[in-house]
Amino acid sequence: MMNLGYYEIDWSDGTQLRYKIDDNPVAHIWKSVTQYYLKQKDVHIFNNQWAQLKHDPQLVEELWDRMYADTVRYNNNPAFLDTHIEMPEKYSPDIDWRPLLNHLHEEFHTLAEAMVEHEMDLNVYNNPLHQLNIDIHKLECQLQGNHGWTDYVRYGFFLHSVILGRYVQKIEDPGLYKYFRCHDRANGLHLGYHTVGKGLLHCVHDNDVELVSKGLVRQQDDIHNEVIQTFIDEEPVDAHEEQIEVITEWIINNKLQDKVDLTDPMMLQTGKPFLGELDTKKTVEEINELFAKAEVIEVRLTDANS
Repeated sequence: MMNLGYYEIDWSDGTQLRYKIDDNPVAHIWKSVTQYYLKQKDVHIFNNQWAQLKHDPQLVEELWDRMYADTVRYNNNPAFLDTHIEMPEKYSPDIDWRPLLNHLHEEFHTLAEAMVEHEMDLNVYNNPLHQLNIDIHKLECQLQGNHGWTDYVRYGFFLHSVILGRYVQKIEDPGLYKYFRCHDRANGLHLGYHTVGKGLLHCVHDNDVELVSKGLVRQQDDIHNEVIQTFIDEEPVDAHEEQIEVITEWIINNKLQDKVDLTDPMMLQTGKPFLGELDTKKTVEEINELFAKAEVIEVRLTDANS
């Protein structure tokens, strides 16, 4: 196997996490895209980093308050499109908020695609939609216990360059989608989604029949530099085939066969491609504390001999 070197991530508290890059086709492309970003003079960590932490009722309240503030900021800003986003001001644990969160996802999706169509760079503008969308994902994970794992934490970020814009590699080879699976290498560095909208499996987990029926599913079809660091306490398992069965049953039960082509490899994504393994042992508790208190300040690619 080829040694692709390491991806080093520096944190604001002085911590460094170092990942040995995996030798697989998606990791090769991701490394090439990331190298191109790192060559830009204005490259920086984009300010919308996000952390998915262990369940915390106080965090749920904070996320809700921030989401509401962002809807107010969006609605009161004349620079944005002539639209309005509604959500209640206060959170209640006695209400099933999934329908509202699904609706907010759709609002973000529609507005974000409209802004792109109007040639407004979502990554340049101080756009409250970004934080709103990130916090919706984080709130869903807090409320639902994502994938049923009790000790499951993640952290995502990406590099940005105003000069370069959104540079990606389109997935031309459908064979690459076999790496987009729920596999037994859950602990480590994974490719980020970096796509406006919700993928099919996300819709299944949220029971978002309406979005699928409207043809608004957005499967990942390119490779960007965004990464997600994932840590779980339990021994991960390869659940790809099980997830395919869940997706298929949900599509049939909701009579959505004419909206989703399950013979298309792009539609059978059950996870994110594995990019690298952490070269030092960390507990979920240590990582949860890091993700809660620090942020990424710098990254680098180093060769195999470093």
